Amino acid sequence: MVNLREEHSTSSLVSIMRILYSLIFFSFAASAQVRPYQTARLKSTGGAGVASILVTEGAVLNPAGLAFFNEAFASYQKSTTTLNNKSEERSADGRKFSKSNYSEGYFVFDNSSSIKGGMGYHQQKENGYTRERISGAGAIHVLENLSLGAIIQHTEDTRPGWYNSDRHNTTNPVVLGLTWLPLESLGVGAIYEDVGKALKDESRAVAGIQYSITSDLIVLVDAGGNPRGDFLEESILRVAAQYRTFQDFFVRVGQYKDNTINEEGIGYGVSWIGPKLGADLSMKTGRQIDREKGYIYPNEKLADLSFAFNMRF
Repeated sequence: MVNLREEHSTSSLVSIMRILYSLIFFSFAASAQVRPYQTARLKSTGGAGVASILVTEGAVLNPAGLAFFNEAFASYQKSTTTLNNKSEERSADGRKFSKSNYSEGYFVFDNSSSIKGGMGYHQQKENGYTRERISGAGAIHVLENLSLGAIIQHTEDTRPGWYNSDRHNTTNPVVLGLTWLPLESLGVGAIYEDVGKALKDESRAVAGIQYSITSDLIVLVDAGGNPRGDFLEESILRVAAQYRTFQDFFVRVGQYKDNTINEEGIGYGVSWIGPKLGADLSMKTGRQIDREKGYIYPNEKLADLSFAFNMRF
Protein backbone atom coordinates (compact mmCIF):
# COMPACT_ATOMS: atom_id res chain seq x y z
CA MET A 1 0.00 0.00 0.00
CA VAL A 2 1.37 3.41 -0.96
CA ASN A 3 2.20 5.76 1.91
CA LEU A 4 0.63 9.00 0.71
CA ARG A 5 2.41 11.05 3.39
CA GLU A 6 5.84 9.78 2.28
CA GLU A 7 4.97 10.35 -1.40
CA HIS A 8 3.85 13.91 -0.65
CA SER A 9 6.99 14.53 1.40
CA THR A 10 9.24 13.27 -1.40
CA SER A 11 7.40 15.40 -3.98
CA SER A 12 7.74 18.49 -1.80
CA LEU A 13 11.46 17.86 -1.31
CA VAL A 14 11.99 17.58 -5.07
CA SER A 15 10.08 20.83 -5.61
CA ILE A 16 12.14 22.63 -2.97
CA MET A 17 15.40 21.38 -4.49
CA ARG A 18 14.34 22.59 -7.94
CA ILE A 19 13.42 26.01 -6.54
CA LEU A 20 16.78 26.29 -4.76
CA TYR A 21 18.62 25.22 -7.91
CA SER A 22 16.73 27.80 -9.96
CA LEU A 23 17.56 30.55 -7.47
CA ILE A 24 21.24 29.64 -7.52
CA PHE A 25 21.21 29.32 -11.30
CA PHE A 26 19.56 32.68 -11.76
CA SER A 27 21.97 34.33 -9.33
CA PHE A 28 24.86 33.20 -11.54
CA ALA A 29 22.96 34.13 -14.70
CA ALA A 30 22.39 37.59 -13.30
CA SER A 31 26.14 38.17 -13.13
CA ALA A 32 26.81 36.68 -16.57
CA GLN A 33 26.78 39.67 -18.90
CA VAL A 34 27.71 39.75 -22.57
CA ARG A 35 31.16 38.47 -23.45
CA PRO A 36 33.77 40.82 -24.94
CA TYR A 37 32.92 41.64 -28.54
CA GLN A 38 35.06 39.88 -31.16
CA THR A 39 35.18 40.12 -34.93
CA ALA A 40 34.99 37.03 -37.14
CA ARG A 41 38.77 37.11 -37.52
CA LEU A 42 39.34 37.26 -33.77
CA LYS A 43 36.97 34.37 -33.18
CA SER A 44 38.99 32.26 -35.63
CA THR A 45 42.11 32.70 -33.45
CA GLY A 46 40.33 32.28 -30.12
CA GLY A 47 40.72 36.02 -29.54
CA ALA A 48 44.49 36.16 -30.11
CA GLY A 49 45.71 39.20 -32.05
CA VAL A 50 46.92 41.97 -29.72
CA ALA A 51 50.19 42.17 -31.72
CA SER A 52 48.58 41.82 -35.16
CA ILE A 53 48.34 44.77 -37.54
CA LEU A 54 44.59 44.82 -38.20
CA VAL A 55 42.01 47.41 -39.25
CA THR A 56 38.54 46.44 -37.98
CA GLU A 57 40.04 45.03 -34.80
CA GLY A 58 41.55 48.47 -34.19
CA ALA A 59 38.11 49.58 -32.97
CA VAL A 60 37.58 46.62 -30.63
CA LEU A 61 41.00 45.28 -29.53
CA ASN A 62 44.26 47.17 -30.20
CA PRO A 63 43.89 50.59 -31.86
CA ALA A 64 47.64 51.19 -32.23
CA GLY A 65 47.92 48.99 -35.35
CA LEU A 66 45.82 51.48 -37.32
CA ALA A 67 48.88 53.74 -37.60
CA PHE A 68 50.41 51.34 -40.14
CA PHE A 69 47.56 51.65 -42.67
CA ASN A 70 47.01 54.25 -45.39
CA GLU A 71 43.67 53.20 -46.92
CA ALA A 72 40.00 53.78 -46.20
CA PHE A 73 38.25 50.63 -45.03
CA ALA A 74 34.75 49.38 -44.19
CA SER A 75 33.52 46.15 -42.61
CA TYR A 76 30.27 44.40 -41.74
CA GLN A 77 30.31 41.69 -39.04
CA LYS A 78 27.62 39.20 -37.97
CA SER A 79 27.73 36.37 -35.44
CA THR A 80 25.10 33.98 -34.05
CA THR A 81 25.43 31.84 -30.91
CA THR A 82 23.93 28.38 -30.50
CA LEU A 83 24.24 25.69 -27.85
CA ASN A 84 26.11 22.41 -28.33
CA ASN A 85 25.86 19.30 -26.11
CA LYS A 86 22.54 20.43 -24.65
CA SER A 87 22.14 19.09 -21.12
CA GLU A 88 19.25 16.83 -20.14
CA GLU A 89 18.94 18.93 -16.98
CA ARG A 90 18.01 21.93 -19.11
CA SER A 91 14.97 20.08 -20.49
CA ALA A 92 14.04 18.77 -17.03
CA ASP A 93 14.16 22.29 -15.59
CA GLY A 94 12.21 23.73 -18.51
CA ARG A 95 14.93 26.30 -19.34
CA LYS A 96 15.14 27.03 -23.05
CA PHE A 97 18.28 28.49 -24.58
CA SER A 98 17.51 31.82 -26.24
CA LYS A 99 17.63 31.77 -30.03
CA SER A 100 18.24 35.51 -30.13
CA ASN A 101 21.88 35.42 -28.98
CA TYR A 102 23.82 37.30 -31.65
CA SER A 103 26.14 40.22 -32.40
CA GLU A 104 26.30 42.59 -35.36
CA GLY A 105 28.78 45.33 -36.17
CA TYR A 106 29.49 48.09 -38.70
CA PHE A 107 32.92 49.74 -39.00
CA VAL A 108 34.48 52.49 -41.16
CA PHE A 109 38.05 53.84 -41.16
CA ASP A 110 39.97 56.64 -42.83
CA ASN A 111 43.71 56.11 -42.55
CA SER A 112 44.78 58.60 -45.22
CA SER A 113 45.95 61.36 -42.81
CA SER A 114 48.76 61.43 -40.24
CA ILE A 115 46.29 60.54 -37.49
CA LYS A 116 44.73 57.21 -38.40
CA GLY A 117 41.35 56.17 -37.09
CA GLY A 118 37.76 55.20 -37.53
CA MET A 119 34.44 54.46 -35.91
CA GLY A 120 32.35 51.42 -35.23
CA TYR A 121 28.93 50.45 -33.96
CA HIS A 122 28.01 47.02 -32.68
CA GLN A 123 25.12 45.42 -30.84
CA GLN A 124 25.22 42.24 -28.77
CA LYS A 125 22.40 40.17 -27.29
CA GLU A 126 23.29 37.36 -24.91
CA ASN A 127 21.53 35.64 -22.01
CA GLY A 128 18.87 38.35 -21.90
CA TYR A 129 21.45 41.17 -21.81
CA THR A 130 21.83 43.76 -24.57
CA ARG A 131 24.86 45.91 -25.24
CA GLU A 132 25.12 48.69 -27.81
CA ARG A 133 28.45 50.41 -28.32
CA ILE A 134 29.75 53.24 -30.49
CA SER A 135 33.54 53.24 -30.67
CA GLY A 136 35.95 55.91 -31.85
CA ALA A 137 39.54 54.76 -32.43
CA GLY A 138 42.71 56.67 -33.30
CA ALA A 139 46.44 55.99 -33.55
CA ILE A 140 49.68 57.89 -34.19
CA HIS A 141 53.29 56.96 -34.85
CA VAL A 142 55.73 57.69 -32.02
CA LEU A 143 58.59 56.16 -34.00
CA GLU A 144 58.63 54.62 -37.46
CA ASN A 145 58.08 51.18 -35.96
CA LEU A 146 56.21 52.18 -32.78
CA SER A 147 52.65 53.47 -32.44
CA LEU A 148 50.15 54.32 -29.73
CA GLY A 149 46.37 54.31 -29.93
CA ALA A 150 43.17 54.75 -27.97
CA ILE A 151 39.52 53.72 -28.23
CA ILE A 152 36.65 55.57 -26.58
CA GLN A 153 33.64 53.27 -26.25
CA HIS A 154 30.24 54.84 -25.58
CA THR A 155 28.39 51.86 -24.12
CA GLU A 156 24.74 51.29 -23.28
CA ASP A 157 23.90 48.10 -21.37
CA THR A 158 20.42 46.76 -20.70
CA ARG A 159 19.89 43.98 -18.19
CA PRO A 160 17.17 41.30 -18.54
CA GLY A 161 13.52 41.96 -17.83
CA TRP A 162 13.58 40.06 -14.53
CA TYR A 163 15.41 43.06 -13.02
CA ASN A 164 12.80 45.39 -11.56
CA SER A 165 15.06 48.44 -11.45
CA ASP A 166 18.46 49.72 -12.61
CA ARG A 167 18.15 47.83 -15.87
CA HIS A 168 19.94 50.47 -17.97
CA ASN A 169 23.51 51.68 -17.62
CA THR A 170 25.55 54.09 -19.77
CA THR A 171 29.35 54.22 -19.55
CA ASN A 172 32.35 55.41 -21.58
CA PRO A 173 35.27 52.99 -21.08
CA VAL A 174 38.66 53.72 -22.67
CA VAL A 175 41.16 51.27 -24.20
CA LEU A 176 44.85 52.15 -24.62
CA GLY A 177 47.07 50.25 -27.05
CA LEU A 178 50.67 49.95 -28.19
CA THR A 179 52.20 48.28 -31.26
CA TRP A 180 55.94 47.80 -31.81
CA LEU A 181 57.62 46.14 -34.81
CA PRO A 182 61.23 45.49 -33.71
CA LEU A 183 61.85 43.08 -36.59
CA GLU A 184 60.24 42.44 -39.95
CA SER A 185 59.20 39.01 -38.68
CA LEU A 186 58.18 40.06 -35.15
CA GLY A 187 55.36 42.20 -33.81
CA VAL A 188 54.70 43.12 -30.18
CA GLY A 189 51.50 44.61 -28.80
CA ALA A 190 49.88 45.56 -25.51
CA ILE A 191 46.46 46.84 -24.46
CA TYR A 192 44.81 48.08 -21.28
CA GLU A 193 41.02 47.75 -21.48
CA ASP A 194 38.74 49.99 -19.42
CA VAL A 195 41.52 52.10 -17.95
CA GLY A 196 39.14 54.20 -15.83
CA LYS A 197 37.17 51.21 -14.50
CA ALA A 198 33.92 52.43 -16.03
CA LEU A 199 32.51 48.88 -16.13
CA LYS A 200 32.60 46.35 -13.31
CA ASP A 201 35.08 43.49 -13.84
CA GLU A 202 35.92 44.42 -17.45
CA SER A 203 39.44 45.80 -16.96
CA ARG A 204 42.07 43.67 -18.73
CA ALA A 205 45.78 44.12 -19.42
CA VAL A 206 47.06 41.91 -22.22
CA ALA A 207 50.39 41.68 -24.06
CA GLY A 208 50.95 39.75 -27.26
CA ILE A 209 53.49 38.73 -29.88
CA GLN A 210 53.16 37.76 -33.53
CA TYR A 211 56.04 35.90 -35.14
CA SER A 212 56.42 34.94 -38.80
CA ILE A 213 58.04 31.51 -39.00
CA THR A 214 57.91 31.66 -42.80
CA SER A 215 56.31 34.04 -45.28
CA ASP A 216 53.16 31.90 -45.11
CA LEU A 217 53.06 30.76 -41.45
CA ILE A 218 52.72 32.95 -38.38
CA VAL A 219 52.06 32.21 -34.70
CA LEU A 220 50.33 34.45 -32.18
CA VAL A 221 50.45 34.40 -28.37
CA ASP A 222 48.51 36.69 -26.02
CA ALA A 223 48.76 36.64 -22.22
CA GLY A 224 47.34 38.87 -19.51
CA GLY A 225 44.69 39.19 -16.85
CA ASN A 226 42.65 41.48 -14.65
CA PRO A 227 44.99 44.21 -13.31
CA ARG A 228 42.46 45.23 -10.66
CA GLY A 229 41.93 41.76 -9.23
CA ASP A 230 43.94 38.60 -8.68
CA PHE A 231 46.02 38.65 -11.88
CA LEU A 232 46.83 34.92 -11.78
CA GLU A 233 43.35 33.79 -10.78
CA GLU A 234 41.84 35.98 -13.51
CA SER A 235 44.43 35.26 -16.18
CA ILE A 236 44.12 35.11 -19.98
CA LEU A 237 46.07 32.92 -22.41
CA ARG A 238 45.51 32.67 -26.16
CA VAL A 239 47.61 30.79 -28.72
CA ALA A 240 46.95 30.71 -32.47
CA ALA A 241 48.45 30.06 -35.89
CA GLN A 242 47.72 31.37 -39.38
CA TYR A 243 48.72 29.77 -42.69
CA ARG A 244 48.40 31.40 -46.11
CA THR A 245 47.42 29.17 -49.00
CA PHE A 246 46.48 29.86 -52.64
CA GLN A 247 47.98 33.35 -52.26
CA ASP A 248 44.76 35.10 -51.14
CA PHE A 249 43.36 32.57 -48.64
CA PHE A 250 44.28 32.33 -44.97
CA VAL A 251 43.46 29.47 -42.59
CA ARG A 252 43.53 30.06 -38.83
CA VAL A 253 43.15 28.04 -35.65
CA GLY A 254 43.43 29.10 -32.02
CA GLN A 255 42.91 28.01 -28.44
CA TYR A 256 42.11 30.16 -25.43
CA LYS A 257 41.54 30.12 -21.68
CA ASP A 258 40.03 33.31 -20.31
CA ASN A 259 39.42 33.28 -16.57
CA THR A 260 38.03 36.83 -16.65
CA ILE A 261 34.91 35.47 -18.38
CA ASN A 262 35.13 31.88 -17.07
CA GLU A 263 35.51 30.41 -20.56
CA GLU A 264 37.91 28.21 -22.51
CA GLY A 265 37.72 26.76 -26.00
CA ILE A 266 38.95 26.79 -29.58
CA GLY A 267 38.42 28.82 -32.72
CA TYR A 268 39.07 28.21 -36.39
CA GLY A 269 38.27 29.91 -39.66
CA VAL A 270 39.25 31.02 -43.14
CA SER A 271 39.66 34.40 -44.84
CA TRP A 272 39.86 35.59 -48.41
CA ILE A 273 41.63 38.89 -49.03
CA GLY A 274 41.38 40.37 -52.51
CA PRO A 275 42.65 43.68 -53.89
CA LYS A 276 39.52 45.56 -52.79
CA LEU A 277 37.18 43.04 -51.20
CA GLY A 278 37.56 40.43 -48.49
CA ALA A 279 35.55 38.00 -46.36
CA ASP A 280 35.97 36.05 -43.12
CA LEU A 281 34.20 32.92 -41.89
CA SER A 282 34.85 31.41 -38.47
CA MET A 283 33.58 29.14 -35.72
CA LYS A 284 34.41 29.41 -32.02
CA THR A 285 33.25 26.97 -29.34
CA GLY A 286 33.69 27.57 -25.62
CA ARG A 287 32.72 26.03 -22.31
CA GLN A 288 32.79 27.20 -18.71
CA ILE A 289 36.03 26.74 -16.78
CA ASP A 290 34.25 26.66 -13.42
CA ARG A 291 31.28 24.43 -14.17
CA GLU A 292 29.37 25.70 -11.13
CA LYS A 293 29.19 29.26 -12.46
CA GLY A 294 27.74 30.88 -15.55
CA TYR A 295 24.44 30.57 -17.36
CA ILE A 296 25.03 27.30 -19.23
CA TYR A 297 24.94 23.84 -17.70
CA PRO A 298 28.08 21.71 -17.17
CA ASN A 299 29.37 20.12 -20.41
CA GLU A 300 27.33 22.48 -22.60
CA LYS A 301 29.23 24.61 -25.11
CA LEU A 302 28.54 27.97 -26.70
CA ALA A 303 29.13 27.90 -30.47
CA ASP A 304 29.69 31.22 -32.28
CA LEU A 305 29.35 31.13 -36.07
CA SER A 306 30.61 34.38 -37.59
CA PHE A 307 31.16 35.97 -40.96
CA ALA A 308 32.41 39.34 -42.19
CA PHE A 309 32.48 41.30 -45.42
CA ASN A 310 35.30 43.85 -45.87
CA MET A 311 36.01 46.56 -48.43
CA ARG A 312 39.02 48.79 -49.17
CA PHE A 313 38.66 52.17 -50.89
